[in-house]
Amino acid sequence: MPSASVSGVCEFPLCIDNRCYSDVASGAVDEALKQWEFHDLLFHSRSRAGRHDQPLGDTFPFWPKIPPLPACKPPFMGEILELYKPDMEQLSEEDYPFTLILEERRSILDYGPKSITLQQIGEFLYRTARAKRVTPINYEMGAVYELTEEIVRKLLIKSKETFRYNDEVDDHDDIEDKEENIKCKNSTLESFLNGFIIFKRGKQDPKPGQPERPILKNSENPNNTLLKKLKIALLLTSEDMIDILKETGVIVTKGELGALLRKEGHKNYKECGDKYARNFLKGLAKKYRG
Repeated sequence: MPSASVSGVCEFPLCIDNRCYSDVASGAVDEALKQWEFHDLLFHSRSRAGRHDQPLGDTFPFWPKIPPLPACKPPFMGEILELYKPDMEQLSEEDYPFTLILEERRSILDYGPKSITLQQIGEFLYRTARAKRVTPINYEMGAVYELTEEIVRKLLIKSKETFRYNDEVDDHDDIEDKEENIKCKNSTLESFLNGFIIFKRGKQDPKPGQPERPILKNSENPNNTLLKKLKIALLLTSEDMIDILKETGVIVTKGELGALLRKEGHKNYKECGDKYARNFLKGLAKKYRG
C-alpha cells in the first residue's frame, strides 16, 4: 500500500460512542474520558446497550456452521486413574492449623526443585474438588428431586413408549426404544418449569394468603401449563407467541391463544393439544437458536 494511503488511514478519526477518538486524544472532550485507552473505550462502549446498534445477547453467530454442544456432556471414555485419598480423620489431628497456613503463605514465582507427586495431586483434588454430599434441587411447588446428570440424560432420550407419546411425531421411525429411558412425569415437568422461571427471573416470595397451587397430576394434560410457564419465564407477549407458532405454520388468533392460557374451569378455557405444544417448542428453537 502506498505510504500516502497508510498515512490517510492512520489519520482517519475512529469514532466510539458517537465520539471520535482523535477528539479524545486532542483534549476536545472531558478529562475523565481522555484518560481511557482506545481499546478499553472500545470494549466499554460495545459491551453496553444503547451505545451502538450491533446485536446483543444470544446472537449465535456461528449457527448453523458449528453445531451446539450436547445438553449433557458425554461420558468419559478414556483411561480412569485411581487417585490417592487421604485419611481425613488423621489429618484433622495432625494437619497444619489454618491460621498458620495464612501466616506462612508466600507467593513464590520460581519452579520448585521437585515435581508435584501423584499422591499430592490426589490429596489436593480430594480436599478441594470432591463431592461431599448430594444436594436436592428444591422447586417452588415444594417438590424435591435428587437429580443427577445421568438422570437428566435418560429423561431426554426419545422412546416409542414415552408417557405422552403422540403418533404424529415426525421422526417416529428414528426413535430408538431404549430400556434406560426414564419417563418424565407431569410433576417433574412442572418442577422443571418452575425452576426455569426462577432461573430466568429470580426467586419470588409468595404473596400473603396466596393458596398453594396443586401439583399437576400425571393424568392431566400438561400442555396448557407448559405454554403459560414458558410465557412467564421468557417474558413473552401474546403477539410473540403468535409469531412463534406462525414460524412453524400454525396460525392462531389472539382469542384462541387466550383460551389456551386461561385457568382451567374458566368458561373460555380450551385444552392445548400436543400438536400446538410441539410446534410452539419448535418455534422457540427457531427463535433462540436460529
